[in-house]
Amino acid sequence: MAHLELYRHAEAIKNLNRNTVGGRSNHSELTAFGQVQADKLADVFTRQRKIFDGAHTSPAVRARDTGIRAFQRAGILLPIMKHPGLQEISQGAWEGLDRTKPLILPDGSEERYIHPYARGLAGKMTGGESIAEVGLRMEQTLWELVAAEENPDATIAVFTHDFALRCLRVRLTGNIDLIREGVDHCSLTTIEVGSTALSLTDFGVPQI
Repeated sequence: MAHLELYRHAEAIKNLNRNTVGGRSNHSELTAFGQVQADKLADVFTRQRKIFDGAHTSPAVRARDTGIRAFQRAGILLPIMKHPGLQEISQGAWEGLDRTKPLILPDGSEERYIHPYARGLAGKMTGGESIAEVGLRMEQTLWELVAAEENPDATIAVFTHDFALRCLRVRLTGNIDLIREGVDHCSLTTIEVGSTALSLTDFGVPQI
């Protein structure tokens, strides 16, 4: 049985401004504190003598740099592969904008920002993704990562994002209320892979 360890990235610049809609914001780098968090995650890997058969990250700089920094400090000599399916929820036309101000759409109408908490499973902003879409994307991606491993009992590290993990949790449990439970930086979500299903065994466990 394969074992997936999903880590949220360390603190990034985009996390510091609460009024700015982040979404993917793949260019956002780790803060100085985020770098310290990644180093602490590496120390956890060292203490636990972590051995991974595969490692994957979203294309976002903050996720990639968390994984690379932690692996290098822990002496884990394993390439970390990028996969677009591990990206954060897309906020479409709203990314990088002030959530308190209306967005003027091409037809001249205004759109007010609605937080994912209030959208339901299928609701989304212009050009963005819904909770249901992200949950399905994440699940399909994890199956792809498992299928690519020769070892059926592989342990796979994944570096991804807060809302992507929340959407995955909703997908695997069917409980929409779990979208409100945040995921701390560098925390661990574990998933066991059965023959036909992914089983969420721990969610958002602090590591640092």
